[in-house]
Amino acid sequence: MSTLLYGSNALSAQSNNKVICTSNYLNTKTILLTDRNLLTSIFSNLLNNAMKFTTNGTIEIGSKDKGNEIVFFVKDTGIGIPENRLEAVFDRFVQADLTLSRSHEGFGLGLSIAKAYAQMLGGDLWVESEEGKGSTFFFNIPKDEIVADKAETNTPEDKEKRLKQYSKILVAKDDEMNYLFLKNLLEHKGFGIVHAWNGEEAVEMLRNDDDISLVLMDIKMPVMSGEEATRQIRTFNQDIPIIAQTAYAMPSDRSKLLEIGCNDYISKPIVTDSLVKLLQKHVNPSG
Repeated sequence: MSTLLYGSNALSAQSNNKVICTSNYLNTKTILLTDRNLLTSIFSNLLNNAMKFTTNGTIEIGSKDKGNEIVFFVKDTGIGIPENRLEAVFDRFVQADLTLSRSHEGFGLGLSIAKAYAQMLGGDLWVESEEGKGSTFFFNIPKDEIVADKAETNTPEDKEKRLKQYSKILVAKDDEMNYLFLKNLLEHKGFGIVHAWNGEEAVEMLRNDDDISLVLMDIKMPVMSGEEATRQIRTFNQDIPIIAQTAYAMPSDRSKLLEIGCNDYISKPIVTDSLVKLLQKHVNPSG
């Protein structure tokens, strides 16, 4: 376990806090394959939050292994959060104690952004706190252990599986935040991604790109709906798997999606495990 001390942060100097970093990874050559910008933004929001609510104290940044995940944390010795407000801090524009001075306003916005980014990276963000003693914010990221296989052990079946794994997926979605979530998830699983902002773009991209292996089709989109796009795609491509992304929950709506040409559907908000199972079913059944 190594420890680094930081004292140059302006917020830290203003609050007279000591910031330390403790992690088993500091003295290793471990490389984390993730979205640098999202990860940096999570830490930035958590650190700013810790600085805002801590004076003459200590803020610790660290990480630890937990199964197939890496769990990061930012721990402070600040004012803490009342137990009945632990979940509210992740709501936008909500703070732990509504009687705090104006210098402590804006508690929820940064935390809600950090939580959303952690979920985009395939994990989550949560807090443990005791009023008057400080808070610890945790977030986790899935970890893939890469083991090098000898080239001569690769069978034709292994090569076929690898080719299927690195298939190209067309994500048709007009919501940028949800698209980034899917992009990070799918790229982490080894898929190539192309993006269409509406159904019309999805149809044209599929006409001109024979390498696309599957379509994740949002049903509600501008210009052309996912429903109409699916109908048009089926006039020239009967084979490509199309998975509808829909918030509709009625059995009749689901049946309609299958009737117009969708192979399957997934309800929103998308659950990571459910999506992975669908991809294994339609793109990589041997996996």
